[in-house]
Amino acid sequence: LAQPTSPTLTWAVQPADEKGPDGRRWVEVALDPGQVVTEHLAVRNFSDGAVVFALKAADGYLTDKGRFNMLPSNRESVDGGTWIEVQETVTVGPRQTKVVPFTITVPRDATPGDHPAGIAATVTSSGGTVAVESRVGFRVMMRATGTVMAALAIGDVAARYERSWNPFSPGTVHVTYTATNDGNVAVTGSGRVAAAELFGLSEPDAPAAVEELMPGGSRTAE
Repeated sequence: LAQPTSPTLTWAVQPADEKGPDGRRWVEVALDPGQVVTEHLAVRNFSDGAVVFALKAADGYLTDKGRFNMLPSNRESVDGGTWIEVQETVTVGPRQTKVVPFTITVPRDATPGDHPAGIAATVTSSGGTVAVESRVGFRVMMRATGTVMAALAIGDVAARYERSWNPFSPGTVHVTYTATNDGNVAVTGSGRVAAAELFGLSEPDAPAAVEELMPGGSRTAE
């Protein structure tokens, strides 16, 4: 998630139990359709003054670089972000930590598989005519029970040969492809890319890895 823009205001948001941060990096739960559970988050204010934080949940996704993020406030959530209910604001005193409960309600018609979301504590600052939203949070990975399917499709394969500057050395084959998660759970993948000469005299190969992809997500790799 985005880091705070002001050097004078620093905070952290972590999964917690009723007493405080519990050591988890994110919340990961498997739930039945219709199930309701209560989780907790801890907002830690490292600053010298009290701060009013807005608490927000939204659908989660992976950026082009493979980093987890959540939808900005001007985009409406349609999936996992709508399953989370949390109070709108929390006031945290200087050098204090506040624990806040939040509720996850799984729709009765939820499709099986992963429904990623994020939850964050947000501060909005105004600079001239532009409002800047800074937020810190963590991912909430919710899996609705039922039949799950892990499926990774490879398409749009293209190869480009680059000659070596040394006429006595072989060139390099650059292969690009698009990996798409056709299943309903988050996946990663590994494999190998091989290239053969016209008569199959040599078959140099190289490892190919696919970083984490959310259901329906795709990424182009080389």
